[in-house]
Amino acid sequence: MKDYQLGSTDLIVSLTAAGRPQAEVADAAGISVRTLRRRLQEPQIVVAVSAAVVQLEKEAVGRLGQLRRRAFDQLETLLLHEDPAVVLRTCRLVLDAGLALSRAGFDGVHQATEDQGWQHHGSTRRSFGSERSG
Repeated sequence: MKDYQLGSTDLIVSLTAAGRPQAEVADAAGISVRTLRRRLQEPQIVVAVSAAVVQLEKEAVGRLGQLRRRAFDQLETLLLHEDPAVVLRTCRLVLDAGLALSRAGFDGVHQATEDQGWQHHGSTRRSFGSERSG
């Protein structure tokens, strides 16, 4: 961790964005919890904490992507294992994960269409039907 000045905005932002308890942040910054709460309401600190949280989330997603690639590489290796039981368990894991991913993808598309007001039977079908009867 880099050196920070007493009451440093950078320290307050970094620890708060990392999800540390307010008492810990205040203690590290050398200020009271009450002062910390007041500082956390300052617009520039609110913006800085939000930006730091976004950056931490981006870094976490990047790390997860790297780990996922390593996990897939390991699964690929296990598919060639000499023990048929290991191969079978690996196949089941891959197939189950693929099925779960497919379901999650379908559910995500389904939810997105519902969020936009689209239905599986579609409002266009109903509007065409009502035009014919009108």
